[in-house]
Amino acid sequence: MIKKHLLLLCLIIAITIIFTGCKDIQDSFKPGSFGETPEEQAMVDALTEKHGNLTETGEPRFLEAMMTSHVDNFIPVDVVSKYSQNAEELYLWFVYDNFNEDILDIEWVYLDTDHSIHTFQSQTGEDFGRGTFILEQPDDGWPIGNYKVSIRGRGVEETLLFEIIDGPTVAEALPFEDGKITLPGSTGWHFVGWDEFINHIDLSVAGEPSGGNMTGTSSKLYDYLEYTGGKNDFTHNIKRTNEAGKTLHDGLFHVTWTDPPIYLVPGEKASFTVNRKTEGWGISNMAITFDMGHLEPGYGTSSSFPFITSQGEKNFSDYQGLVESEKVIPEGKEGDQRAVLLSLGNGYGYRYVYEWRE
Repeated sequence: MIKKHLLLLCLIIAITIIFTGCKDIQDSFKPGSFGETPEEQAMVDALTEKHGNLTETGEPRFLEAMMTSHVDNFIPVDVVSKYSQNAEELYLWFVYDNFNEDILDIEWVYLDTDHSIHTFQSQTGEDFGRGTFILEQPDDGWPIGNYKVSIRGRGVEETLLFEIIDGPTVAEALPFEDGKITLPGSTGWHFVGWDEFINHIDLSVAGEPSGGNMTGTSSKLYDYLEYTGGKNDFTHNIKRTNEAGKTLHDGLFHVTWTDPPIYLVPGEKASFTVNRKTEGWGISNMAITFDMGHLEPGYGTSSSFPFITSQGEKNFSDYQGLVESEKVIPEGKEGDQRAVLLSLGNGYGYRYVYEWRE
């Protein structure tokens, strides 16, 4: 009987899809185009707070995939774990980021018999958008049991599990209160502030160059260290002269970067972009780590792990692109603090501090 029901289910679903149509990813909005309603703006704010600026470049990813009982103006109203067998529609909602007119496969599977019900194929827009995919109830109802939906594209996959039961739908509201939407799973590391660290012999700190004798002689050498700019756009120059003021060596580095996400999700890797260029003499490498919240850049504990380049480098001289944490972000406990430590080179750096919140 179940096979007969599944066959009828597939035929009805196929007919329903053809004649009624389902909202698909082609209807999703591009960055900054969520709309003008308070709910849509609240969703933009919630996504940005949790995942960082979605308009930045990076690796393809799926965000906030959830089953819901309804989507209103492309915003889910709740998160469903179990649907009633009387549910007229099953809604999948998700956000995609860092795609570029790529094809996504969205496959619905009845797990009790490992039967693939239907696979949607849809093309993304450029960069960022939302997707809603709907499966409508067949005339003879849903088979009770376990289901999954898999979203796949560009080597990235997200899978959701849910049930259809003989009982009422089990859902958790997605609250919209005081102009804010609270997304599920907001427990994690929340950004609380940043600090700047300047080399103690920089001219802005020391007020004069650092001096010393040339090895094996009484001749003096002077090092002039100086920086310009600040967070996200930092330039350092170094110059070594003799007693007469003649420049013997010089060098510089220039670093621009996007801030790390303001919310670090436990169990997931974190990433942001860096562009570093060096010239000349006397420039050390750049390194980025995740470690204890009180540390200065350039220091570490046994729990430290690095952010690495696309080539797998932990320390790098010149680089442009994404840096990603080598490990997934660990869990913490209430009040714990951790930091993303940017050691820019030559004793300069920035510390982004995060606090664990339930």
